[in-house]
Amino acid sequence: WIAARRRPRSRPYFRPIRALPASLPRAAQRTPATSNVPSSPPSRMEWLPIPLDSLDPDGRTLVEHDGRAIAVFRLDTEIHAVENTCPHEGNPLIEGEILGGNLTCAYHGWTFDLATGSCLVGEEAVRRYPVEVRDGLVLIGLGG
Repeated sequence: WIAARRRPRSRPYFRPIRALPASLPRAAQRTPATSNVPSSPPSRMEWLPIPLDSLDPDGRTLVEHDGRAIAVFRLDTEIHAVENTCPHEGNPLIEGEILGGNLTCAYHGWTFDLATGSCLVGEEAVRRYPVEVRDGLVLIGLGG
């Protein structure tokens, strides 16, 4: 039995470091291991304004924008916005019950934390939207 000869691995590819001016101190010429500079330019948040008084007496409303249905809920002094579609079977979350900051789907009992969107009873989290309240308007962040 003859062991097959292994071919040596090729060297990993390293990007060349660009030369810095010699006038910089040696420590300043080192490239940091990680960088906090984003790889793409930051995007600007698009905000969808709705009047605060558009929430019904129960403190909820449904907003439709660009094919998205967003359920908005008021709990005491906090406003929360989540995708209106339950991740379980697509039922409307606006019809769910709210108890202690948790939203329970009226159809199959999946429960979501409105502050984080995490699923407490079920398997998949619900999408949350950032919300700000200014000058009698609820501003729903749609991304950029």
